[in-house]
Amino acid sequence: MTAAAEDILAAAARCLEAELSSRGLGLAVSGGGDSMALLHALAPMARDRGIAVRVATVDHGLRDGARAEAERVARDCAILGLPHEILDWTGWEGRGNLQDAARRARRALLTDWARRHGLEAVALGHTLDDQAETVLMRLARGSGVDGLSAMSPIRHEDGLVWLRPFLGLRRAALRDWLSERGLGWDEDPSNADPRFQRVRARAALRDLAPLGIDAQGLADTAQRMAMAREALEAPAADLSRRALRLRAGAVEIDAALLGRAPEETRLRLVSAAIGWIAGRAYRPRI
Repeated sequence: MTAAAEDILAAAARCLEAELSSRGLGLAVSGGGDSMALLHALAPMARDRGIAVRVATVDHGLRDGARAEAERVARDCAILGLPHEILDWTGWEGRGNLQDAARRARRALLTDWARRHGLEAVALGHTLDDQAETVLMRLARGSGVDGLSAMSPIRHEDGLVWLRPFLGLRRAALRDWLSERGLGWDEDPSNADPRFQRVRARAALRDLAPLGIDAQGLADTAQRMAMAREALEAPAADLSRRALRLRAGAVEIDAALLGRAPEETRLRLVSAAIGWIAGRAYRPRI
């Protein structure tokens, strides 16, 4: 077994050890190389450990070939003995940021699917390359510590555990692993469409290589920013316990206590309060 294969299987094993109960694990599988590796690495291992697995594919209805790709995932799941469901999105009205709208819709559809089946966690196929591209996109928006921490390998949200077991692995390694086993995948043509910011970020990453800026370095930066965010959260949480009160759906903040806190702590508290009032999963940047 190659070192890359060992890394993939080790990442899959860690995912299945993430305090999963008998409620089961969902896999979000689009049919691309990353998520097909997720499917074929995790499914046999989960079966051996007695963990129930379900699979879902989101069809955004934006490309003629998308349905056929989802049906190919369904056939692979049938061979593996896994229940599979295609989740349809019909909400795109042709206005706004398509990729952001599709991402939000995908998360909402997967959340509803997981809840319907009583699942505890959903695993996603994001890779180290995705992480690096996300950092570049956040840099372009002038993001701070929170934004530059990018994606987390484990996130608790909407009553579910969202897992990204391959966040430390390269996209090419996953495809090589599939090829070595005679397993196929589909390439989404939109991944080469320069109209989309992520595609442009991918191209920019190649252009930055002569400066020594690469995917691994950007992913390392995200990890360091996540550690910094955790350190900054502690004083903000302490201040919220002392200075914040919830009364009849309103948020009251002790101005005197707030004024004595460092600026970053104040911003975090106010941002969290606004996010709570607005019912947003992510805090607004202020």
